Amino acid sequence: AYLENRGERAEDPQEGLPVWARGLLGRDDVSIYYHHGVKETLFVNSEGRLLYQVFPSAFFAVQWGSAAVCLPTGSDAICEHRIAQVAHRAEALRHGSSPSRAVLSVILAPEVAGYLAHELGGHGMDGDLRWDIGTPADTALTIVDDPTIPRLRGSYRYDEEGVPATSVPLILNGAPCQLLNSRTTAAQSGDAPNGHCRSAGFRFTPNVRCSNTLILSGPDRLDHLIGGIDD
Repeated sequence: AYLENRGERAEDPQEGLPVWARGLLGRDDVSIYYHHGVKETLFVNSEGRLLYQVFPSAFFAVQWGSAAVCLPTGSDAICEHRIAQVAHRAEALRHGSSPSRAVLSVILAPEVAGYLAHELGGHGMDGDLRWDIGTPADTALTIVDDPTIPRLRGSYRYDEEGVPATSVPLILNGAPCQLLNSRTTAAQSGDAPNGHCRSAGFRFTPNVRCSNTLILSGPDRLDHLIGGIDD
């Protein structure tokens, strides 16, 4: 869009571009993705509840060779500073070395740890799936699913059944704690609904699903964690 606005009059196509973008033009191994939109929902039920919600979202990603870094957000603006961070991280990953093919102890970045918590700890505690996730070994591990945190991609105030959003502890001190549920699964288990019945749109049947899945901070500092790895 930048080059289209400048047209053919631009003698230097990189003139005026931010520093992070100047090295990307003309490269056949770089792809940049951007999306933004707004989802609006209107909900009415037999309890007399009328709800109107607006969900702004945005997504930015840089794929540089085999390395890809993305910046998903909810209602936060994707500013040039955060975009530059993504581009620089993608470049660093492109020149990084591959990890050893062995069973190793690792310290994960917050984004990666959150992804694993969402897929394993989150979906494993969906009331309509109920995977047997076992008992995590570390008693310091606590995972929560919290749609009430403002301005995140998975945030909302009410689910698709009109139930208020609730923060739910999934794993508490290393042990499975509560299930995410809908009105149906809550009735089946004898629990109260906790606002996690979600749908991609009115054409789709709502199902129990995660929102913002987080691993809460433990007692150790980063230097202690690194010092405890012998690999």
